[in-house]
Amino acid sequence: MLTANGLEARAVLLRQREHLQPNLFKKLLRSYLFMRFHILNPNRLLDALLPRLGWIFMPVFWALIGINTAVGVYLTSRQFDYFASSFIGYFNTQGLVIAGVAIAFAKILHEFGHAIVARYYGCAVNSMGFALLIFWPVLFTDTTDSWRLRNPRQRALIGAAGVLTELVLASVCLTL
Repeated sequence: MLTANGLEARAVLLRQREHLQPNLFKKLLRSYLFMRFHILNPNRLLDALLPRLGWIFMPVFWALIGINTAVGVYLTSRQFDYFASSFIGYFNTQGLVIAGVAIAFAKILHEFGHAIVARYYGCAVNSMGFALLIFWPVLFTDTTDSWRLRNPRQRALIGAAGVLTELVLASVCLTL
C-alpha cells in the first residue's frame, strides 16, 4: 500500500493521479463500443405494478395466450392474401412512422418484461435506459442482480421475459 507522509508528498500523488486519468476524448474513444445512459431507477414503479400484474405468472394466462395464438393463426390463414397485402401500406412516410412507433413501443415492453420478472423473483432492477452500441441506440435493463438467484430456471425466465413479452404482444395483435 502506498502512503504519503506530509502535504508535499500528498500533493505529488494527487497530481500524478490527475495526470493518469484520461480526458473526455480518450474516454469516448475507449468506450465507443458501449455507452450507457441511465434514464430511471424502476424499482418503485415495478413494486407498484407487480401486484396488478400477478396474473401474468399464472399458467391459465399462458394457456389463454396459446389459444389466442392458435385462433389468430387460423383466422390469418383463412385470409392470408388480405393479411399479406396489408403490408404495402407501410412503404410510405406515414407507414414507416407508424411502424417505428410500434417497434419502439414493443421494445419498451420488452425491457419492462425483463424488469417485471426480475422484480417478481426479488431482484433489484437498478437502472433502465438506453445505450449506444457502436453508436447504434438500444434499450437496456440492468438485471445483474439476478446472478444471486440459485434457481437456473428463474434466471432463464428473466432472460427470456423480453422475448415472451413480445410474443404475447404479437399474439394479441395477430388476433386483432
